[in-house]
Parts: sequence; C-alpha cells; structure tokens
Amino acid sequence: MSIKLFLIFTLFVLGAVVPGYGQDRGQNNSVLPRPEGDEPQPKTVREMLSKLQVEQAKKEHDAMLDRGSEALKLSEEILKSYTATGTLTHEDRNKLQGIEKLAKKIRGALGGEDMDDDRADGGGVEKSAPLDVAEVIKRLPDLAGKLVNELKKTTRFSVSAAAVQSSNAVISAVRFIRGGK
Repeated sequence: MSIKLFLIFTLFVLGAVVPGYGQDRGQNNSVLPRPEGDEPQPKTVREMLSKLQVEQAKKEHDAMLDRGSEALKLSEEILKSYTATGTLTHEDRNKLQGIEKLAKKIRGALGGEDMDDDRADGGGVEKSAPLDVAEVIKRLPDLAGKLVNELKKTTRFSVSAAAVQSSNAVISAVRFIRGGK
C-alpha cells in the first residue's frame, strides 16, 4: 500500500513541477508576445497589449504638454526677473538651460530634427531686424505660449510641423539670450 501511495505522490509532484506534463503539447499557454509567423495571440492578450500601448501613448502626450507648460512658466519667471533687475541672474541662466532642454524633448517627441544655424530664425525675429537681448527675453513667453497652444492642438496620433517650428523658435531664442548661436 505504501509503495502505491509513494508512486501516486511522485507522479503528482512531477505533474506539478514539470510544466505541461500531461497536457497537450500543441497548446502554447505563454502570455509573452509571440514572434511573427506563430499562431495569433488570444484576443484578451491582444486587447491587453493594445490598451497598454494606448495608455503609454497618452502618458507620453500628457508629459509633452506638461513640458510645454513648464517652459512657459519658466520663461515668464525669467521675464519677471529680468524686468525687475535689468540683468540675467545665474538662476535665470539655469532656467534658460531648462527651457532649452524641455523644448528639445518636445521637438524630439514630435519627430523634429535639430535645426541648422542657417534655418534658425533668431528667436522668432526676422534676421534683418536688429536683435536685442531684452527684446528676445520679452518675446520668449510669447514664443513658449505659442508652443503650448500648438501642442494643445495636437493629439497623440498626430505630428504638428507648426509645433516643431515653435519649439525651434524657443530653442533659437534661448540660444540667442545665452549668447550662443
């Protein structure tokens, strides 16, 4: 009697330890995505992956909108500080660097490329117009506001050339203010 119990117990343990023991080998119960060419995933897994992709795209779009709002806030703070002191403080220069990073992330998320110096528009001001740092600082919140408005017009399914141009204008203005190209 004890040998029979031992054999039954052993078969039970082997069935629990060895995956797929005693199951039809034609079934693949894997939850992982299958490579192309395999049989299609169950509908519920496909739906789950699709929902995760939609949620990720929405998060990325929301993050892009938040970056635009942050750039606008920083540009308004710089203008306020510059108006009060007549000069850029070290903190203002750090904020300018932050605005440039935010605008580059936005441009990258939209699929835009780094602008050439020939195409740079001098902070949204005509090249023939004399450029003054104070004028460009005053225009920076307008440029950032235009960028935010363009971003609000986009969806997570679209790419806006106007938003890419606006981000390039913000980057160009920041570079001009910082003394770069």
